[in-house]
Amino acid sequence: MGKQIIPSVFGIVWCYQLLLCDNQYRPAFFLVDKLNLTNTQYGFTESAFAGGMFLGGLVLSRLNFKTQSLKVAYFSLSIFSLIVSLSGLPNLIALPKDAYTILFIAINIVLGLLLVFSNTPVDVYMQQHIPEKMQGRVFSIDETVSSILMPAGTIVFGILFDQFNTFVVFTFGGLVMLVLSCWVLIIVSRRKEATAPIGG
Repeated sequence: MGKQIIPSVFGIVWCYQLLLCDNQYRPAFFLVDKLNLTNTQYGFTESAFAGGMFLGGLVLSRLNFKTQSLKVAYFSLSIFSLIVSLSGLPNLIALPKDAYTILFIAINIVLGLLLVFSNTPVDVYMQQHIPEKMQGRVFSIDETVSSILMPAGTIVFGILFDQFNTFVVFTFGGLVMLVLSCWVLIIVSRRKEATAPIGG
């Protein structure tokens, strides 16, 4: 049954590679061009994302999800997607620059933490359920598809941001990601082999 889950997992990962370009536009395009943050303020928000990933790594290293690895991953992605879908709201609300800075520092810390909680369990699950002799081929295909989808997503969302309101684009991208996450979460919840340990 692991073979039935793996295509769904790869499918959602590739969709995320495309849709996450939505989130990649937020730092430079949204924070600088739309909210007019200074370079220093922008730097603080970017550093917060790395800080969130570091914090997520520390927390994950102390937890042991023996039977919930993929559920944790896609629940984390669902929350990540929901936050992304709401990221455009500040564009509709007039706030001081310092308030925007504090808000996006908090958002980026949470997003960085959630990214670790989603990526690590998926990587471990793949290594545990894909036969060792096939891992090289499977992961090279994954790398190739991902490297194609990222620039494709950049082009697509670049056009969307030129044509539509920022809030609409973030909401669209986030909600599509949320639907995909929930779909895979339902799939893995129904299968016993979605239960692989991710911590010691």
